[in-house]
Amino acid sequence: LPQKDERGERTDDEDATFKIGLRSMSAVYASPRISVLQHKALPDTSLVPYDRSGWCTFEQAAASLSTTNGGAVYNISSGRVRLKPGKLKSAEEMHEWFHSSSVHFYGSADRDAVSEMYASLFKAVSAFDATRRRKEIRADRMLTHPSSKWRILWITNRLVVSLCIFVFLLPTIFIMNEERQDALQFLFP
Repeated sequence: LPQKDERGERTDDEDATFKIGLRSMSAVYASPRISVLQHKALPDTSLVPYDRSGWCTFEQAAASLSTTNGGAVYNISSGRVRLKPGKLKSAEEMHEWFHSSSVHFYGSADRDAVSEMYASLFKAVSAFDATRRRKEIRADRMLTHPSSKWRILWITNRLVVSLCIFVFLLPTIFIMNEERQDALQFLFP
């Protein structure tokens, strides 16, 4: 994302790109298909530690949402330490944290924006997780229900029979070269 230049400014195009990227960046961090690499070591000249920076705190919280659905977050500044899935902070807990004096934001509207983005992500991840659990339960029921085993066996049998028909019978019917026609005429005059 385009950062501000040495005068603390962005062009209008850079600002538009920054705002679009900022809205979608949180979804990238929270995606279970993305591995997030964090480099938390900051130079000694940094005014705010990583864990107290508002946007860094948000990125950490968003990335931790991904761990519930198979995503991975690694802290590479202290080796390759993988963040373990844990109890997710609710949108209300994170709202309080983002608005506490312990977290530093440079922009006045950032606290509300970050809080809203986290709440939206938390809702989406929770819905995805609930859907995934329902599908797992349905699959378990299908495999453990007494009549389901027979249904699966019957479907598998039908698939095998259909495959045999497709592999052995269709070529006989549709591929008719001269030699085959002669052989068929000999067998069936």
